[in-house]
Amino acid sequence: MNWIGLVAATGVAVMVLAGGAQAANAPASLELGQSCVTLPTPPALLETSSKYDQSDRTRSVLSAKTAVGRESVLAPIRAAVKGLYSGVQASGDYGCAIRTLTNWAEANALGDMRSEDAFLSRDRLVSEIVLLLVAADRDGALAPVDRDAISGWLSAIATSTMEFYDFRAGPASKVNNHRYWAGLAVGSIGYLLGDAELIDWATESYRLGVCQVDARGYLPLELKRGSEALNYHVYALRPLLAFAALAEANGDAVSGLCDGGLARLSVATRGALADPQGFAQLVGTSQARLPRETAYPAQLRLAAFGF
Repeated sequence: MNWIGLVAATGVAVMVLAGGAQAANAPASLELGQSCVTLPTPPALLETSSKYDQSDRTRSVLSAKTAVGRESVLAPIRAAVKGLYSGVQASGDYGCAIRTLTNWAEANALGDMRSEDAFLSRDRLVSEIVLLLVAADRDGALAPVDRDAISGWLSAIATSTMEFYDFRAGPASKVNNHRYWAGLAVGSIGYLLGDAELIDWATESYRLGVCQVDARGYLPLELKRGSEALNYHVYALRPLLAFAALAEANGDAVSGLCDGGLARLSVATRGALADPQGFAQLVGTSQARLPRETAYPAQLRLAAFGF
């Protein structure tokens, strides 16, 4: 099950594949039948706190008070989302994943965010979920009845995401990596459901990102993240590249916006990965180890973008 797109301005071929790790056990689950793996149902309500010490200006120091508890809540959800991809990879079709997601929709999974961090955490999860549905749709595997079953759920998530970023998110989150993931989540829903309003909002989110890229190819807000600056350049770049590929695949040329901001960011980030010591000198501090690529489904791993 392959999705191939092209980010024209960067010269990067983007291939989206179904793949990922097996879901971990979690309390709530769905019985989908003998041919489908049972996956946990994400909760409707989330109320998490940031894993970073909020008194640290760089937001790069983990808080012992909140990090462990936050991870205990989010890890099973991430594992369940990865399990969707594992099922597609193992079976060669999307049937079980779609059945699971229609049940998640009925349960309003991830539909009620009660804290700022919950909203910020949801964007990546929703992006991964909907990109799988986009791939299923392109392969002709998403039936009209299934689209109808999930459309209300996804539309509500998109609406609440836009409302949060437009009116309640903090000044940095409105324009930094969080917003780009929100744009990918909302944009994926928009393209899946054919909703122009969602696509417009997502495109503006993408524009906010690529138009901030400086002449050297860096994102100023992410440079301020101290030891996490390289991590957050990579983290910010992923949804921008993925949205560009999705938009271009749907006939919307966005890759060249802001004098090729996406291309500059791609080149600079690739260079920083090749020379992390040089990047550390630029930032003024050593850089933390990057998360493993297997933490992402295949379509969001750096290899999918030619890195």
